[in-house]
Amino acid sequence: MANRILTEPGWEGRIRDKVGVNDATLPDAVLQSPDVIGVAEAKVIAAIPHWQSLTGDDRIFLEAATVCMAAIQVIDSMPARLPTRMQGPGMDVTLEIDWKERRAALQAERDEYLGRIDGSDSTGGIGGFWLAGPSRRR
Repeated sequence: MANRILTEPGWEGRIRDKVGVNDATLPDAVLQSPDVIGVAEAKVIAAIPHWQSLTGDDRIFLEAATVCMAAIQVIDSMPARLPTRMQGPGMDVTLEIDWKERRAALQAERDEYLGRIDGSDSTGGIGGFWLAGPSRRR
């Protein structure tokens, strides 16, 4: 199935840049799978029903939100893909990346982009839920 939002060549690199990895760590085949780009685009389209009519800055925000959503789709697999410690003769490198924090940052960025699209209502969130504080009303 062809992409509906990210149609320009090189869209895979945009997602890798957002996650902060190279193509050896996150190959094109993973990003092109329906579980990643297909689901990401479907979620963004569900949030912005009039997505096909967007132009200019709104289209840029739509694409940026889709890139963030695709990055969110793969972020949970990153601890398994990227070793936390690498050792070799004369070197010992430890990577301390909080992937849950990175996921939260990507979600906030995605929501900001969706909120900037004219006429959209992204207050419901995507793929999450909002908690309200305790109520003392009777």
